[in-house]
Amino acid sequence: ACATSQGALYVVGTNVRGCVDPDSPEEEICSRPRLLESIGQIKVVQVACGYDHTAALSSNGSVLTWGSNEMGQLGHRRGGPSCDSKESLASFQGPTHCRPTGMLLGKGRRASAIACGNRFTLVLTTRMCLLACGTPSIAGYRDASSWGSAQELPSLVGLPLMQLSAGGHHAAVVTAHGTALVWGKNETGCCGREYPKELAVPVPVKIPSENQSASSPANLPFTDWAIWNNKDGLVAKMSDDVAIQDVACGAEHTILVTRSGRLLVCGSNQRGQLGADVSKVPNATTVVPV
Repeated sequence: ACATSQGALYVVGTNVRGCVDPDSPEEEICSRPRLLESIGQIKVVQVACGYDHTAALSSNGSVLTWGSNEMGQLGHRRGGPSCDSKESLASFQGPTHCRPTGMLLGKGRRASAIACGNRFTLVLTTRMCLLACGTPSIAGYRDASSWGSAQELPSLVGLPLMQLSAGGHHAAVVTAHGTALVWGKNETGCCGREYPKELAVPVPVKIPSENQSASSPANLPFTDWAIWNNKDGLVAKMSDDVAIQDVACGAEHTILVTRSGRLLVCGSNQRGQLGADVSKVPNATTVVPV
């Protein structure tokens, strides 16, 4: 899917559970871009595609989602379990072919960016907080009363978040200070470490440093910090070679860009997606430069 500069939304692909157009038949292949008329006159500024659902960010900060809601990834309780349900949420499945509907972001919240993975949705708000819904390994484990609602992750509350990205089964965020945090399935090392194989909460990624021109005295609290001169005098902050500026997640790998322009990768390299020799680096279980 893609959005034009005028805010029109075009969709293309296989209609898995209504993720392309919920009004079209299941598995119908849309081989040419088609205007999605079911969203009406809403101006779309960003669109994100998951495995079987789609999300669109409007110019007023609201988020529309459609397709499958089997894991509550659409961010509303359509077809959800009753609040007093005794049914196990592990086996509960919501409806599919849901039409475009606004996510429940909470009073006064507006979205600034969105990302979709395999049955989960992430929303970054204008107040720099993250909302998540969908598969429990990403959005957290819920009871029946909060199934399908977009909620903050407790371990990220209070952090000034600037960037987000969703992979197949993992996710990443970047803070205003340059720290990258990842969580989710880690079978190929896409979370920047070999173990554990699944991270239930976001954890910081260890970034390999390189020589810095700035001095880094031993009395600084962290080895990744450096002393820099500016108009306010000496200031301690993260070195530009380890401070993350942007992040992108693939199906089983992650790419990070530092403020100094370094390109760092981790995760699966089975198809050469890390930019390294596949015969030498089949998987990168730690963050490495390329």
